[in-house]
Amino acid sequence: MKLKSPRIDRRALLIGGGAGIGLVVAYALWPREIGSGLRARPGEAVFNHFLKVGSDGRVTVIVPQVETGQGIWTALPQILADELGAAWENVAVEPAPSAPPYANPLADEEGWLKRLGPWREHRLTADGALRITAGSTSVRAFEGPLRQAGATARALLTQAAADRWDVAAAECDSEGGFILHEGKRLGFGELAVEASRLKQGEVALRAPGSGKLFGQPLPRIDLPAKSDGSARFAGDVRLPGLLYASIRFAPRAGRLTGFSRAGAQGIPGVKRIVVRDGWLAVVAKSWWAAERALVAASPKFIGPAEADNLAIQTMLDQALDHGDSKKMFERGDYARAVRGSRPLTANYTIAPTQHFGLETRTATARFSGDRLEVWAPTQAPELARELAIVAAGSSARHTTLYPMFVG
Repeated sequence: MKLKSPRIDRRALLIGGGAGIGLVVAYALWPREIGSGLRARPGEAVFNHFLKVGSDGRVTVIVPQVETGQGIWTALPQILADELGAAWENVAVEPAPSAPPYANPLADEEGWLKRLGPWREHRLTADGALRITAGSTSVRAFEGPLRQAGATARALLTQAAADRWDVAAAECDSEGGFILHEGKRLGFGELAVEASRLKQGEVALRAPGSGKLFGQPLPRIDLPAKSDGSARFAGDVRLPGLLYASIRFAPRAGRLTGFSRAGAQGIPGVKRIVVRDGWLAVVAKSWWAAERALVAASPKFIGPAEADNLAIQTMLDQALDHGDSKKMFERGDYARAVRGSRPLTANYTIAPTQHFGLETRTATARFSGDRLEVWAPTQAPELARELAIVAAGSSARHTTLYPMFVG
């Protein structure tokens, strides 16, 4: 965790690129307020919630889901680009702003909101602020909207080209970033502005598999930057006057019982020691200093005894024998198959394993007057933003969270 001074600094964030192409956008261009729409940079035309086309032919796909290494910043743009008829080397990615169209429509169906309570569940669903990347839902949730967005833009670009050629739009097609008609072609970039101003009704989707990009092993959009080290993760954020914090948590339902303040203060670079019932943190000029100070502080915690594997197995057995159950799959009749025999059975168990990522958990916060900005790797940006607002005593109006690559 990193803290910083309130000096202003405009850094750049890699947000996409085609095969081997990196696209960099300044933080200053990022939509700042909840509910704000897409912002077109000079030379760009906005077609819908999911697509912008530049006069240079670059197709920027707005992706609501967080790239965690699963390749969703390639899979989702591939769906739209295939429907649009774009050239893959001209496709870039931009993270979606916080707005209702980018909510994961499967969040409620998957049951992710149940533990939030009925009032908060209703509010979050009504606001549409549920950008959540989890449960292998990204393609299932956004294939339809992205195909529709690509088809709509294709129809508008086709109509613009047909108007120039004075032909019927139905006689034209799109491929490789161009609208084609009997040997003639016009690039998406040449048509973008006038096409984005046209009105379009219902459009037909391409027949499945008829596009040039469908099912193809395309180069991943995020791979070049991740390969050469230019991709920025949350741990890469550096701001003027940055301070670093390291923290130790009590066990679940436990509390801090003691530590050596003198030991922590004896480490050069320590700026502050933060003590709470459930955790101890040290803020210092470097992470190494903060971490060394925590080790020197030697915090002591108390909490309920951790259940060992035997206790966990006992709980599982009791739940299976006496708890409520839901049958997910059944085939055959086991009782009938073993009738009159002495079946040999065996139960196997393995220890539970934490679902940890490779990236150290980290976040950076900056206060500039009454504005709070947070850079964090999170699969649920809106929910993380709410937690940041509460923790900092800020307001929704003055708080922005930038979801970073998840490592």
